[in-house]
Amino acid sequence: MMGSEKLLILDLSGVSTCYSKVEWQNTTIRALWLVSSRPDQTSNRLSDRSLFKSRFLMLASRAATDGALLGREKRNRGEDRLSTQKTEATTNARRAIISEFMGSITKGKKCNNCKGINHSYRKDRFVKIFRKPLSEKDRYAMIQSGHKAKDPIIELRKKQRAERSRKRKRDEKDEGIVADIVGEEEEEPEEEEGDDVNMDEESEGEVEIAGGDMVADAAGEATKRKTAKDQEEYLNPSRIHAQLTALFEREQPILSAVYGHNRQSNKAAAPLTPDMFFLKDILVPPNRYRPEARTGSNEIAEAQENTLYKNILTACDTLNTIQRELSGKESRDSRYRVRTYGDFETTWITLQDAVNSLIDRDRNPVQGAAAKRNPEGIKQKLEKKEGMFRKYMMGKRVNFAARTVISPDPNIETNEIGVPPVFAVKLTYPEPVTSWNVEELQEAVRNGPFVWPGAVAIESETGQVINLERKNAEERTALANQLLAPSSTIGAAGTRGTRNKKVHRHLNNGDIVIMNRQPTLHKPSMMCHRARVLPGEKTLRMHYANCNTYNADFDGDEMNLHFPQNELARSEALSIADTDHQYLSSTAGNPLRGLIQDHVSMGVALTSRDTLFERGEYMQLLYSALRPEHGHCAQGRIVTVPPAIFKPKMLWTGKQVVTSVLKNLI
Repeated sequence: MMGSEKLLILDLSGVSTCYSKVEWQNTTIRALWLVSSRPDQTSNRLSDRSLFKSRFLMLASRAATDGALLGREKRNRGEDRLSTQKTEATTNARRAIISEFMGSITKGKKCNNCKGINHSYRKDRFVKIFRKPLSEKDRYAMIQSGHKAKDPIIELRKKQRAERSRKRKRDEKDEGIVADIVGEEEEEPEEEEGDDVNMDEESEGEVEIAGGDMVADAAGEATKRKTAKDQEEYLNPSRIHAQLTALFEREQPILSAVYGHNRQSNKAAAPLTPDMFFLKDILVPPNRYRPEARTGSNEIAEAQENTLYKNILTACDTLNTIQRELSGKESRDSRYRVRTYGDFETTWITLQDAVNSLIDRDRNPVQGAAAKRNPEGIKQKLEKKEGMFRKYMMGKRVNFAARTVISPDPNIETNEIGVPPVFAVKLTYPEPVTSWNVEELQEAVRNGPFVWPGAVAIESETGQVINLERKNAEERTALANQLLAPSSTIGAAGTRGTRNKKVHRHLNNGDIVIMNRQPTLHKPSMMCHRARVLPGEKTLRMHYANCNTYNADFDGDEMNLHFPQNELARSEALSIADTDHQYLSSTAGNPLRGLIQDHVSMGVALTSRDTLFERGEYMQLLYSALRPEHGHCAQGRIVTVPPAIFKPKMLWTGKQVVTSVLKNLI
């Protein structure tokens, strides 16, 4: 009966969350449950009130007995209330209840109230819904039981007319009372030509499209289109809306619980209607959010989504024209054939397709190779990685960052990251010029923006930036010699030299960078490293010890590099996220860093009995492990041990290498 429609029949395959309040043995049970409104689960079977109420009470009582939906009791203002806190237990119990409840309401096709037999329905794509006819046996059974189906549109029109008639009589009565109070001395104004005073029922409102006198014409058109093989009846959105309206009026308590209309509130709410499934208005964004598109030849074309809106306007205009022709308010063009109600429904389906295309490009009737040129719908602009949420709100591109594949390198420090030169000349840092670093910065300025280590710009005391890209070697040398000299211009404060010049230099060895591997699951997923530019490399080089922390491997993983742009950010990153201090996981205290893979194999080979090293090899291994210039030695100098073998040549074992390392660290 209901399908996944847009515009006039919205997508009903979603879920609704609600609180349903059930009285069971003087106990109030608040069950939080979800109801999936699939087409085969929403039908006239909802009229079976006794079945639904008994089944839901039974399931709710079972959940209450299990204690899954009951929270701890609270006493508030002298009343006993149950907790509605969501827990995993209530969620699992809710799913079990919904599964059993939705399965029970679709069993059988006979109504337990009136014993009538229900039709079955099917949908054609996302624009049409058809009602399948009853079998010959079922049809005879309905005739014998005296059941006769009523047209929901005619019943709805009759009700609306009766309501308008009562309202008009009530208004006329109120006007008469007001006139009596005012007095008879006040004369009523004469009626002007063109005033419509006595409007009969037939002259009210808009012309009826699918009800009233046009129902017979519509049925005739539908009968002509039927064949011996296909006896299904097409239901337009107006007919479905009328049928749903009758359903919601009859089953207001159950549907209010299903769609969350009876939430805990003391205010009198309006009755629930099926208008939530129907779209009558479409929001059109302003022109600034539909910018023009530029083609390859530097020409300007209108936004692609304008085509979708134009299709909707064209379909609506055609619908209005056919409606006026059918009602006799507009004369048709004699050059074209007479349009019938079938043309009206065909245009209606075209309008449905146009709105479906606006919401979702995959619902566009144009498919295949030609579908590549379809403009994006609202769904495509919001979903997935390129959608507005993930691309512009959850995260966005930042400056002074790089991203590429990572590769292993056991020859660098565990807190270092190998940076290829192509990144080093693109990432810059604004370093203030002082007497301690002036020579280094002068050399960077002389090298220019294309030679590492170099600089790309000079920023004066007033904030004026001099780009070095278009300066020749002589001009760069002249600028380098004037780094400590104050600028000739006067600053904003009226004094010269109150602020140092800044040189936007390349990324150098030892600079602080922040590495990140997505997904960022815990704090050590972003750690502070020291950059080390490796000439000839094309990828980021990382030590093995950091793999477990980042949950990374070297089968094509990519990582992000961020370059802090001031001293405060550098010091904060170094003190909070330093790599060598991220040893334990904050989740359970498990170790994050350690010797893995090649380290284990080399540890076994190093400590074998037949592994002996000469003096040069021993010193080289000791220096590589300690790096005294980095302050890794506890005593300030390297402490060695005597060799294990003196004659005929001094040799040290691998275990002595480990002993020497430990002596210098402790």
